[in-house]
This record gives sequence, structure tokens and C-alpha cells, in this order.
Amino acid sequence: SNLYNTLNDRCKYESVVYLQSIYDNKDIGIDNYEKYESLCISLFTHDFKKAEYNLYSEKILSRHVCQYCYVQSVNALDHYIEKAKFPELSILPDNLIPICTNCNSRKKDNFVYPYFTILQNSEWLVCTVNSNQSFRFNISKTVASNKFEEEILTDLQTQFHTLKIFNKYIKKGQAIVTEKFSIINNLKKYGQNKEDVKKILEQTDIDTNKVLLSNTEFYLIAIRKAIIENFDNIWNALWKSVPYLSHIIKNKDKFD
Repeated sequence: SNLYNTLNDRCKYESVVYLQSIYDNKDIGIDNYEKYESLCISLFTHDFKKAEYNLYSEKILSRHVCQYCYVQSVNALDHYIEKAKFPELSILPDNLIPICTNCNSRKKDNFVYPYFTILQNSEWLVCTVNSNQSFRFNISKTVASNKFEEEILTDLQTQFHTLKIFNKYIKKGQAIVTEKFSIINNLKKYGQNKEDVKKILEQTDIDTNKVLLSNTEFYLIAIRKAIIENFDNIWNALWKSVPYLSHIIKNKDKFD
């Protein structure tokens, strides 16, 4: 409960370990803090990674992408509150964050705890996609329901700037923007009307976004949503259909 109080109050963690009660328990066989610390760390580095019950790998595989940047592949677990100072948290699941190499090497003490409720949906991350295929991201504080959530999103924005996360989103997201524009362009080119094409994209996104949300790939959801929101301008900027081509397609049965 002390960990949860620390997270909810956004204050410094204080150990809940009462060493005297541990020492007095003869069944544990621990007579000093060093032995206690060693036991906790050993549980993480050895028992936690045993092949027959590998909670370490299970925790890593539980998230598709790093929970600090939401874009790079996971390859390690980070102790949100470091195990060296607070070994009692070394195997607590809520203190273990699936993380990528880049974030692991650059993590700071003020990184935002990623399991807060407000960060479990994609609404806090917004994207703007222009008709020339340029796009950008931002963190929206309008989704915050209280001051606590506003502070979380403010700190997350600072964290994203520190790690240059938005640049990674643009680099990774360019492929999906190009693909979506190509689909729209081709459907328009061959005579599909605007509303039908928009409905096709919306219907496709429903199932895709469920998977992306489960994987916490929020930036891909934001891109898809932004394309729909600016669909009219995107449509108008793309290929101008040949007038007689649409007529031929609509009246195809007359020529069969």
C-alpha cells in the first residue's frame, strides 16, 4: 500500500520494511539488512527468471512496446522505484515496467508512472495530419478530469520532449500515413465517392484500433483518427478523378 500511496501522492517512496520484525522471525533466518537485501534481489535475478515459471518474460511479453515511449520494442524490465534502494519492491509486478533499451539508458527519476488510469487509453495523445502528408503530435490535457491528471500529462509532455518521442512517432508513422493516403487516392481514382471511402476507413480502423490499444501503440491510433478528422481536406487534395471514368464505373452494367 505504501507504493500506491507514493504514486497517488506523487511523493518520495519510503520503505515499509520493519527490520526488527524481520530479524525476530527466526524462520526467515535473516539477521541484518544486507542479507534481507540480498534475498530480495536474488528472488528477482534468479527465481523470477526460472524457466519453469518465468514471470520476467511473461511481464515483458505483456506489453508490445515500451511503456515509457510507447513506440520501441520491449527488451527489459525497469524497476520504477529502484531495487537497489528499496529491495522489497524488486519483484512487485506494479513496480516492473516493460522498457526499451533507449528509455532504459535515459530514464530519470521523474519519469511518469505508466500504469495510471488516464494513460491506459489513447485520448491523451492527439495527431494532426495535413493534406500534404505532413503530421505532428501533441499531448492533450483536455482529457484530464482533475488536477492530478493534468500534472501527469504535463510531466509526460516534458518526458516526451526529453526523449524526442514525437520525432520517433513521425519516423515510425510515416508508413501508415503514406499507406492510408494511397488507399484514399486509389479509391477516388477509380470512382468511389467520398462518403463510402470514409466509411471503409472507419470500419477498418475499428478492429485495428482494438489491437493497437491492447498493444499501447497509441500513436498509430492517433494517426488513424487524425486522417478521419481531416478527411475532407485530404480527399480534395488528392487525385482529381477523370469525369468519364466515374460515369463508366457507375454504369458498368449497361455495357456488360
